[in-house]
Amino acid sequence: MSELENTAAQNSDEKTIYTERSLAEIIDLPEGLQAIIQVVMRNREATLAEISEQLNQPQRAVAESLKDLVEQGFLQTITSEQEIYYRLNVIARKSQKLSDQIWNQLE
Repeated sequence: MSELENTAAQNSDEKTIYTERSLAEIIDLPEGLQAIIQVVMRNREATLAEISEQLNQPQRAVAESLKDLVEQGFLQTITSEQEIYYRLNVIARKSQKLSDQIWNQLE
């Protein structure tokens, strides 16, 4: 595990809030964070080095973004064989239909 990965994981562990976010909330993220999530989604899980390489971005910048995404609950960290992997931490929520009775009361 690289020093940068270790630092990113330690920082995110200190403030980690593992609440699941919805896929719809990803739309509200800045493009750079969305790009990281897309890499993780395509690979199911990815290391800092893999994400950095696929985005052609410096590891230090990606590590900061990963820390933010973990703190916001979009990603979770998985430590395996001296590697830190990032995995999506979102759920797909079913749309809820409000009954006509509720809509009538809202009008």
